[in-house]
Amino acid sequence: MLLSFNKYFIPIFLFIVASCAQQVAPSGGPKDENYPVFNDAKPSNKSVKFPIKGQKINIKFDEFVRLKDATQQIVISPPPPGEKAPTIQENGKNIEVIFNEGLERNTTYTINFGNSITDIHEEMAVPDFKYVFSTGENLDTNYIKGKILNAFTLKPEKNVIVALYEYANFNDTTIYNKKPSYFIRTKEDGTFSIENIPVSSFFMLAYKKEGDLKFSKGYELAMFKNPIKIGGNINEGYDSYLFKPDTYRKNKLISNEVKAQGKYAMSIYKPEQSKISTKSKNPYYIFKEKGYDNTDTFYIYTNVKEKDSFNITIENPDTTYLLQYKLKKKLKNPAFEIQNINPSNLDDTLIIKFSVPYKTIFTDSIIYKEDTNLLKPSYVAFDEKNHQFIKYWHKWKENTNYTFLFKDSSIIDIYGQINRGTNISFNTKSTKDFANLLINVSLIADGQEYILQLVDKDDKVVKEKIITKSSEVNFNGLDPVECRIKIIQDKNRNGIWDNGNLEENIFPEKVYYYPESLVLRAYWDLEQSININSLINSKE
Repeated sequence: MLLSFNKYFIPIFLFIVASCAQQVAPSGGPKDENYPVFNDAKPSNKSVKFPIKGQKINIKFDEFVRLKDATQQIVISPPPPGEKAPTIQENGKNIEVIFNEGLERNTTYTINFGNSITDIHEEMAVPDFKYVFSTGENLDTNYIKGKILNAFTLKPEKNVIVALYEYANFNDTTIYNKKPSYFIRTKEDGTFSIENIPVSSFFMLAYKKEGDLKFSKGYELAMFKNPIKIGGNINEGYDSYLFKPDTYRKNKLISNEVKAQGKYAMSIYKPEQSKISTKSKNPYYIFKEKGYDNTDTFYIYTNVKEKDSFNITIENPDTTYLLQYKLKKKLKNPAFEIQNINPSNLDDTLIIKFSVPYKTIFTDSIIYKEDTNLLKPSYVAFDEKNHQFIKYWHKWKENTNYTFLFKDSSIIDIYGQINRGTNISFNTKSTKDFANLLINVSLIADGQEYILQLVDKDDKVVKEKIITKSSEVNFNGLDPVECRIKIIQDKNRNGIWDNGNLEENIFPEKVYYYPESLVLRAYWDLEQSININSLINSKE
């Protein structure tokens, strides 16, 4: 019995002893979703008469903490003198700061930890923690407040860095090479408040970036009218608008290639002034395709032989591209297809598009029907320049089926290809299904250009028109929807909203919304008046 007892007792005893000797944090359990809470500091936060030499700061939290991305996140404003950077380290539940060299007299310092202080398990960051002290008798109490909104939607932008740089030593490279002297991140509602700033002048910039606090090209940014003078009576209302800067300069050729025999593609960034041409003896046609991120693609179609070279010139105000193509292998002609864009209401147009330019259209081979009856469209328009489409307008009847039959070989493209029989059909709705909107627009002064848009709840454009004078704007045959009226101040009169340019100090074009939503109901006429002058003044 004794031998049997020892056989089982000894392993159990050793297990208990080992468990008591080595204590570890329990694993599992509920996830900690709270960040560490500041308890105390020695010297206390916002203390004055801080020693200029030999002082150590101990900042205490309610749980174990660590520093994450400390070199990128932590900024001391103004930077302490000397070449030796302060030592900042975690120690259990404490953060310790040791200044290795002396500090300036009568100066308010802010240690902005950003989001570097986290708990040790879930890495929940203490948001924008700051420790402030002064080596003088008083703390600097100046501040600056404002809000950052999206430049195009006017929605609040959160987690945007709002930065101040000392203006006395500021140059064009400062924002790229140095961390800001003072900074804060915007809240959920886009608001910000930078505190404990001295009386001085600063360059102010806001940008959306994670990690390194230095500004980099390509990130979304918001501009201010610099320099900003701190210490006056007006410290609030510094609002600005976040926009995505241009990826390239306008009219820049991004790519070009041969897509098929006689089909050449050129992608151009913001091609507002690009003029594309060729000296080919053969006719050529240009199709434009709206692309993503302000990059449009132009397709040139021409009937060239396999061994022929083909040259294209793209002329811009500041540069000219000369493209030369030499076909080295047999390529097929692009396929010929017929596409359609149906009318959205009874007053709209039917558009028949072709994937490559047409050469001949035998109109007698096209049959039009209204239900089962033959139809002759009221108006037909051919694309005489680039041979890309046919537009049909007719006084469409409600609740009616329309059929457009393109028989075999009714269309020949520039490569001699013919179409297969294609049947295009659509049904119209009842007038009771649509809403009509009349907007009476009053401008500040005739001649200025605005883009008036109807947008849905997701800011998607329902309809738009360009207006240059006080007038009545009709939007008929609209689908029932709740929408808003959006006004874009089109300063350069190019028909689109333009963002800003930091290097050229150009601010984005201003956007305004009529404050009330409009509910468009089926079989209902709505009239609304807008005074753009009042709308602009209310936002200035």
